[in-house]
Amino acid sequence: MSLYASYVSFVKKALRNASLLLEFKSNPEYTPMLEHTSFEQGVQYLEKIRQETTFTSEDILAYCSKNDMIGGGRKFDYGFIVTSPSNFRYIFHSHLALTHMKDTGMTEGVDVVEIGCGYGGLCLAIAHFAEKYAVHISAYNLIDLNPICELQTWYLSKFLLPYPCTFHDAATFGSDVSSSRVFAISAYCFSEIDDECQHKYVSALFPKVKHGIFVWNNIPVYDFGFPLLKNVPEIPLTGPLNRYVYF
Repeated sequence: MSLYASYVSFVKKALRNASLLLEFKSNPEYTPMLEHTSFEQGVQYLEKIRQETTFTSEDILAYCSKNDMIGGGRKFDYGFIVTSPSNFRYIFHSHLALTHMKDTGMTEGVDVVEIGCGYGGLCLAIAHFAEKYAVHISAYNLIDLNPICELQTWYLSKFLLPYPCTFHDAATFGSDVSSSRVFAISAYCFSEIDDECQHKYVSALFPKVKHGIFVWNNIPVYDFGFPLLKNVPEIPLTGPLNRYVYF
């Protein structure tokens, strides 16, 4: 898709070039799509984490240190840690997802499907924090364009995760996800792909979905086949139409 052309082109280059791969998070060909969270947004995410979770500074530090080990990235001084502000976004989004799993009773044998997964930072955050919510995930499915799946495979292989990860070509629109009890996640992806692709996900994947959370952007929220349990503005607001959509 033209929306992701330059992003995919860079990832293909990086996968063939070790020096690019070592610092991919801060490369100007990569950051327009990911790792562009500002220092100020990082402060806002950190404030929300402090307000809404019981995470200690040590808990936050442990995840940030882990995710900062690979891929470089722009880092800022937040007093107790020098880190990428994107880490605070991943931590907060993992909190929202895990809380919704718990609230909807999806705490045992959960099969997560994430649509559009970046390099795997949210997958890593959910793996890191799930135990604090007493959520037990059986499998994590990442759906993305093939070169991006290759990057995720490389990146997540550097960590010992408590569940298996399976990578799916986005051209399948989740039709090859075998579970019938899926918790769906999409952060800034489902709502920015074109109408035809959205409808294909609705047809191929969504019949297997029980609940989920989308970080919505780009277009107004519409009825995509689930009763909405909650639909609230994104905080911090990083785009004029951005919402947290729970179903």
